Formats: sequence, structure tokens, C-alpha cells
Amino acid sequence: MLDLRKAPERGTIYAVLRDRIEFKTYESLEEITDIVNAENLLELHLFDKKKEYRIIQTRKKGVLEAVIDEDTKADDIYEEEIYVLGSEKDVDKADELSRKVAVVNYITYNEDDMIIIRNYRLKEVE
Repeated sequence: MLDLRKAPERGTIYAVLRDRIEFKTYESLEEITDIVNAENLLELHLFDKKKEYRIIQTRKKGVLEAVIDEDTKADDIYEEEIYVLGSEKDVDKADELSRKVAVVNYITYNEDDMIIIRNYRLKEVE
């Protein structure tokens, strides 16, 4: 069962459903209840600038839930901004890209100083 009290009240939704992908901003959780409660939901990311609430539907372990925020422990953090291409746009028209999302990687190092990405979260970018 989803616990949306852990999700940002307003932010961005990235949802993977069996028949489509949804990516849009929302002003309240009530706006996205039809997506969040869809039976064919496989993956859900609700995020803002400080926190992400994530749900992943797996075959073996069932539903996995995580909250990743600025307080997540790591040896290092690597953040990269990427452009988002909406499904209604032509992939060949990359010059029209204007919307970005950041991927924040939480990094630790093992005893051989090899990098291990322990977790990540999506983050809104202005």
C-alpha cells in the first residue's frame, strides 16, 4: 500500500505504467491519484528539490518503497542535470529541449577505493 504522506505535497511525478509513461508537475497529490492508484503501475517517483518518494513493483519482492532526501548518508554526492524529452516531441528536434531534471547519486567507496553508487534520487531543477 502506498503511503503518500511520505511524498512531497507538490512536485513532479515520473510514473511508468504498462501502457504509458507519465511525467509532469503537480500542485497537490489529489491531482495525480488516478496515476498513483492505477493497477498497471510499475514504477513511481514523486519528487521535488529536496526529497523523492519511490515505489517499484517487483516480481520477486513485491512492492519496494523508499524515501531518499538530502539527509541520505553517503561518502560523496554526484549530481548531474539531464534534459527531459516529452513523448509528444520529436526525438530529432533536440534543440527544443528546455526542461531538466537532476539525478543525485549517493556514492560510497569500498576498501579498494572503488566507487559504489548506493542510491540515487530525482530532483527538480529550475
